[in-house]
Amino acid sequence: MDNDDILNLKIDLETLSVDTFLDKYSPPINLSGKRYAYTIVVESVDGDGNYIPCIAVENESGYYPMSGRGSCSVPWKWGKDYKVACEIADRMNERMGLTRVEAYKIITSSMFCRG
Repeated sequence: MDNDDILNLKIDLETLSVDTFLDKYSPPINLSGKRYAYTIVVESVDGDGNYIPCIAVENESGYYPMSGRGSCSVPWKWGKDYKVACEIADRMNERMGLTRVEAYKIITSSMFCRG
């Protein structure tokens, strides 16, 4: 992804509906069969105040910010509006077949896991 792609992503997030944004940007993630859910952690923001979504893996302690790892990856940024970022996370979870309750159970399991 180059700077033009990143700028287009930012413009899309600001101008598209959540459904249209998800249709355009919904990458699959392979965690070897483990269940996971997207979540927005209030502290997970970049230097400009954009929310970076996180992944909580069922029964694994903590969460994984989608902050970009590797030479070809970039941070995911879901804008500065917490409510919109949470709505995108909920919709991403729904697209993976998780109800809101199932997603919250996965997220909660990551908070209280001692493993």
